[in-house]
Amino acid sequence: MSLSCQRDKALVSPDPQSIQLPELELALVGKVGMEDFVMMQWFTLPDSTRIRINELKLYLSDIELQNTSGNWISVEPYKFFDLSRSHVPSKVQHNKGERLTLNPPAGTYQAIRFGMGLAPKYNGLDPTVFPNSHDLSVYQGMYWDWNSGYRFFLMEGLQDTSSIGSLGEPVPFAYHLGTDSLFETLEYEFNEIQLSSNRGGALPPALDLELDLVKIFYSSTDTIRPAIEPVTHTSGNYPLAKRINHQLHHAWKVFAE
Repeated sequence: MSLSCQRDKALVSPDPQSIQLPELELALVGKVGMEDFVMMQWFTLPDSTRIRINELKLYLSDIELQNTSGNWISVEPYKFFDLSRSHVPSKVQHNKGERLTLNPPAGTYQAIRFGMGLAPKYNGLDPTVFPNSHDLSVYQGMYWDWNSGYRFFLMEGLQDTSSIGSLGEPVPFAYHLGTDSLFETLEYEFNEIQLSSNRGGALPPALDLELDLVKIFYSSTDTIRPAIEPVTHTSGNYPLAKRINHQLHHAWKVFAE
């Protein structure tokens, strides 16, 4: 009897809910230089141009982590980020960015790579097949009805023109980037992070993707001036879209907490 009971105990599988998967908190954080970005608040570029962002959305796809053996591990196929959900005045004091919980295998990781926008295999999907809350749904406002595919990056706002001799009325701008030709994979190293399935109740490690809005408009090689370059929907003004896309690719920093 005792032997039978012991054998039965050995056959009992652990409760799946009691198994703790490794977790990594990925946060996309908007910045204005060293300061936190706040939606619908004015900030100043190095050339004294004043900018206000009213809407900022983007996609990242094919998110992968590299372990210390050099292997790349796929952790998320695509993710939609809407900074108006987190980077608003009412939340600025507690803003931890747009957050995503990843569950890679246990191990030590040293780098991340991701596609800026949607990889072609996702960009060609039909948005009508997804439920309203899905990242690829038409309700996210990122699908082009007139142009097959998704917007990868959407930024709209105002430039204050009072400092350049106009009547002072802010000039609206709209930058919508997309199409497969602008898709590019970016790669960043970070201080090693060790992930374990046994954290002992501790918070999971965090990885911050910081996007500096200043660098999208201003760099040592180019300056985007919304007052005289107010609109691109990519195909309508591809040269401007390509310039903004180039600036965007150099506006990221990655930090391991």
